[in-house]
Amino acid sequence: MKNTLLLFSILISVASCYNNSDPDLTDFKFLLGDWERSNDREGFKTFESWKMGEADNYIGFGYTLQGEDTVFKEYMQILWIDSAFYLSVEGVNDQPTLFYIDKKSSTEFRCVNEENEFPKNIAYSLQSEVLIAVISDDSNEVKFTFRGH
Repeated sequence: MKNTLLLFSILISVASCYNNSDPDLTDFKFLLGDWERSNDREGFKTFESWKMGEADNYIGFGYTLQGEDTVFKEYMQILWIDSAFYLSVEGVNDQPTLFYIDKKSSTEFRCVNEENEFPKNIAYSLQSEVLIAVISDDSNEVKFTFRGH
């Protein structure tokens, strides 16, 4: 009886140390690497690069060149805030824009911000070593097809 009670106490102690609210970042590993857009407009080259950050987050940087001039750039992060994942996008608006990640798996994620003018939805997926990013709202959709480089 003493051994059973001791074992039960140990199991309770171990279970109470487990924090179910810790973020599991492994589902976002498919983003890692350097990507070049393969369906760009003529005269433009778009790149995206993702790496693991120091604060248990993912950091992305995207930019578009027209010739040799940078005509667009944005900084992105996947963050764990208040028990949920968010995609933060900086460089487009004056302040960072947060998109709530409402779906994720080891090869895709989807996020939403209904308050943002455009896009309201952002989705990333890895399909046969091709990274697909789609930004959209109720009436418009833009698809980015990236290949590793």
